[in-house]
Amino acid sequence: MGSGRTLSDDQARHIQRQIDDHAPEDLGIPAALWTRKAVRELIRKEYGIEMPVRTVGEYLKRWGYTAKVPRRHAKAQDPEEVREWLEEIYPSIEVRAAAENAEIHWCDETGAAADQQPYRGYARMGEPARIEVPHPHIRMNQIATISNQGEVHFLIDKETMTAALFITFLERLLNETSRKVFLIVDHLRAHEAETVDDWLAEHQDRIQLFFLPRYAPS
Repeated sequence: MGSGRTLSDDQARHIQRQIDDHAPEDLGIPAALWTRKAVRELIRKEYGIEMPVRTVGEYLKRWGYTAKVPRRHAKAQDPEEVREWLEEIYPSIEVRAAAENAEIHWCDETGAAADQQPYRGYARMGEPARIEVPHPHIRMNQIATISNQGEVHFLIDKETMTAALFITFLERLLNETSRKVFLIVDHLRAHEAETVDDWLAEHQDRIQLFFLPRYAPS
């Protein structure tokens, strides 16, 4: 294994205690989660053993560690509503867009935090992988659209999405496009605000909103 050496029982127990009790950064390892590469670096630092990543994965499996990516699904989602939207409502939007020379845009919001970690990390079976959250908490939010032709428009802001901020984004979107926009959004409260409805009524020749099924996609 690597240099031909394997971990002794005492060494293995020590590595497991380090994984259980510390984050990688606590031990001077530049990683946010205990990945195979991070554990390999821990073994190298502690015992000078150069171990292949694959072998590290075999050790982790033997010790009872697993790497998992959670799946999200909204329990309140109505399968029939989703079916109707996909098979009936959206095709009708496409027909109208073609008739009115409109672009179809898909809109959503997302946030990015300093502690956000897109990778998997190893932890004991049945226990979550932990990551330290910086203080103060650093976060930025983004609203963006992508058209069926792949054209992207976005706005980044520190504030949580509100009706006023949504309208600001819509105004910029119309300034950056020349054709009518059919905008598909979810049921975020800001999207359904009365002030948004009033703004849309004043710009109905340029933009129209269409709503996804509730709790979809998720």
